Order: sequence, then structure tokens, then C-alpha cells
Amino acid sequence: MEKGVDIEGYRPILLKEACTPGISPSPIKQDYINEGKGRVMSYKYMRIQGRELSYVTQYPKGIFSMCWRMVFDGKMSKEDEECFKGIDDWFKENLPEPEPCQKGEKVITFFKVENTEEMQEKIKPAMELLDKYEHPYDVVYTNHVGEIVYEDEWQVAVKVENGQMV
Repeated sequence: MEKGVDIEGYRPILLKEACTPGISPSPIKQDYINEGKGRVMSYKYMRIQGRELSYVTQYPKGIFSMCWRMVFDGKMSKEDEECFKGIDDWFKENLPEPEPCQKGEKVITFFKVENTEEMQEKIKPAMELLDKYEHPYDVVYTNHVGEIVYEDEWQVAVKVENGQMV
């Protein structure tokens, strides 16, 4: 497991274990603990993003964009491609597509941590595919996402300008 980084006396719990090639991801956690005092710091939003920029938003690509790029570039085996398409289909059937995304607006999306335990479980195989093909990514937790232009029970869409959340 990757060692945590100290943030004002807090250390992450299983935050990036899923990003280590060859290790099956553990459940994604949103909490940090202060080992000496036992306090918990929770986050509202979570995003799985790459290190390459989207040509539309100039912000790091989300997990679906990264996986679809690998499909289009022929980097995945047929079996893995079908696995990802099944994941994508599940999300299309069970999660509303934000209207700004449908319209091609410059937005990025974050999962709401408190309501997405099932979705986090469903996305883990896509993270495993990124690991398998050694595609770097980060799991980002935050309470500050900028201007929310769409919100439902499971996610928010946030306005992006010049590669920055506004």
C-alpha cells in the first residue's frame, strides 16, 4: 500500500491503494484520521482523473474518458473492452447524465461521497483496467469544487474555464 502523505497531522486511509499496479483496489475511502487524536475529516466529493488534459475542458480527463480513449486506441484486449463497456452501460442505466454534459458544456463531474458506495464498487473494475494497462490516475477528494451547474443525488457537475474550476 502506498504510504500516506501528512496533511496537517492527518494521513490518508487507503486513498491511492487502487493506483498501485498489480494490486486489486480496496474499497475507496473518503476519510482521513488523525492518529493521535482519532478525529475524522470527511469529504463531500470524489473524482477519479488522469494526468492528461481533456481537449474540451483543459482539465484532467475523468475515468470514463480515459478508458474510452484506451478502447478507441486499441490498447485493451477484446475481453477488457467488453468489461469496460459493461461498466459504462451500468452507469448509463443507473446514473443520470448531467444536462451540461449532454450539451457538451465545459464541465467536470464529481461523485458525492455520501451517496455513492454502490457506484464506487461498480467503478473499481475500470480502475483495475487503468492499473492493468499502466495508465496513471489520481483519486481526488475535496469539499471545494467551484460553481456547481448541475446536481443530483449522486453527483455534481462543475463549471470549468481555462482548465480551472470556477
